[in-house]
Amino acid sequence: MKVIKLIIVTVLLSAVGAKAQTFVGGNFSFKYQASNTKYGDNKVKEPSSSAFIVSPEVGVVLSDKLTFGTGLAFIFGREDDRQPISNKTSSSTIVFAPFVDYNFLTFGKFKVLLEGGIPFSYGKRKVTSNNVKQNEVTSFGYGLVLLPLLKYDFSEHFQFYTQLNFMSLNLNFLRMSQEGQMNNTVKVVHKRVSFDFGGGTDNILNVGAITIGARYMF
Repeated sequence: MKVIKLIIVTVLLSAVGAKAQTFVGGNFSFKYQASNTKYGDNKVKEPSSSAFIVSPEVGVVLSDKLTFGTGLAFIFGREDDRQPISNKTSSSTIVFAPFVDYNFLTFGKFKVLLEGGIPFSYGKRKVTSNNVKQNEVTSFGYGLVLLPLLKYDFSEHFQFYTQLNFMSLNLNFLRMSQEGQMNNTVKVVHKRVSFDFGGGTDNILNVGAITIGARYMF
């Protein structure tokens, strides 16, 4: 962690000394889902879920090919089974993610970039039943992400970008610690390593996986 902080400070100081162009930007999204099913005259409520994500970012353009920055993501989620004995799950996660963008293809105002990031996350998830806490899970994770981006230079100062979700590489390490009710002294620690690589045209039309963001260049 200290090495990463040193790299970030060194790059930022070098950028300031070279009078590199800086930018701010980010993206946000909100999702809500709920449904009901009628069986004759009986209406059954099905589980609902909602999620809100806001992701600001700041960085410097070191050259026509190289951009360095760091982003934050605040993720809030909630699930409710909407049954008489209500079981609810709420979660909150913060992600710190330094990244580097490399521009390897330019055609007109469009650019294709490869982005590499090292995200660090910390989160909490709480489960309640009739407003009584059942358990709480604390998690810490870190990983490596590589994915292509498509960027459009709208004007001298504004840029829009989207993740090209048909190819990405993700390596994640996650540690979760779970505690039960107040009278439960048992503590469960779960560690997980995950790796996935996606490539192909089957994901291009997966609109739900597309993220669109904007940047303002100073």
